[in-house]
Amino acid sequence: MAGATGTPVFSATGAWRDAPPFPGGDATAVVRVTVQPGWHLQSNVPLDPSLIPTQVRLDLPSGWSAEPWQFPAHRITRLPFSDEPLAVFEGTFEATARVHAAANSSALVRGVVEAQACND
Repeated sequence: MAGATGTPVFSATGAWRDAPPFPGGDATAVVRVTVQPGWHLQSNVPLDPSLIPTQVRLDLPSGWSAEPWQFPAHRITRLPFSDEPLAVFEGTFEATARVHAAANSSALVRGVVEAQACND
């Protein structure tokens, strides 16, 4: 996502914590998200149900599966545009998920981070 100036508001990179999962094995996927100063991403569990939660999705090959993503604690803050407190992520944070590879299968795994960004 880009702000009004065209500068990206946040970036995300993915990696395996120790090593990619071997066929029939497990590994931890790590997504590191960096939010530009002055911007916030809605938490993965926003306090307002009308807000879009931060989510990570993996495009897994057939037979592969992933456990639910684990996110860090969000920060509760008040911003000028909201009368209610908001749960946000700022700075750099990581989300992790345990991935189970199918037996006799190795593959390139792609993913996407979706988030609703806002500034003050």
